[in-house]
Amino acid sequence: MKNTLANRDMEIWGDGKTDCRTYIYVNDVADAFIHFIETGITGVFNIGMNRTFSPLQIARFLIRQKHSEIQTVNNLEKKIIPRNEQFSIIKAKKEASWESSWKMEQALNDFREKQITL
Repeated sequence: MKNTLANRDMEIWGDGKTDCRTYIYVNDVADAFIHFIETGITGVFNIGMNRTFSPLQIARFLIRQKHSEIQTVNNLEKKIIPRNEQFSIIKAKKEASWESSWKMEQALNDFREKQITL
């Protein structure tokens, strides 16, 4: 994020494709808490976006939003443990009628705009 705001290339550790995970935006966390309080539903639920994203995908979203010539630079010397972590939100959808209302690009754009104003 800092690099895109400063128009610097973005360093990606490893190939940027194999370390995928599910993300959640803080506004969704707040929405989930309010939803569970208002509905009185209790239990343990996974909340998050309903898909995984790689670091390279996120970098490309940020670059596209910035409309700049920033590039991604893979640092293959930085070792990462490749993983694909996707948490199921099926229980939250079925039992609590909750799902993320934020899409990744929308959340990144909202966060970036807030960073610019700080």
